[in-house]
Amino acid sequence: MLPPGVVFNPTEEDRVSYLIGKVSGHTDGGGSYFIQDIQLCEHEPWELLSLAHDCCHQQMYFTHLRSRYHSEMVYREAVCGFWKNLGLSSYINDKGGKPVAVKKSLNYYKKDVKTQWLMTCTHFCTITSIRHEN
Repeated sequence: MLPPGVVFNPTEEDRVSYLIGKVSGHTDGGGSYFIQDIQLCEHEPWELLSLAHDCCHQQMYFTHLRSRYHSEMVYREAVCGFWKNLGLSSYINDKGGKPVAVKKSLNYYKKDVKTQWLMTCTHFCTITSIRHEN
């Protein structure tokens, strides 16, 4: 339980910093308390709400997404549907202005029917982005 008044509302740069700490095995400044580890593909969107800490008005998760075979395409299937990229991407830059992460918007489809469930996914541009940061 958090003390009254504690709010977790990280910037995009903070989220990337937490992710770098998570991937590289370093401490993440407490972000792991707020950002849960889950297997995204094992849950439907409506189940995710119960997995998050009640600390902010948004839910954040760490997950490992699998690539499709030997492709750069990411496997985003869930139990009853899949997450589809909306085609909207933006870059998150480091302090020097170099892109280190990509933020994508995803929409959940239950079978082939588009739903109102939306998610923003942040991932590294390249693995070298992590190495330069450390």
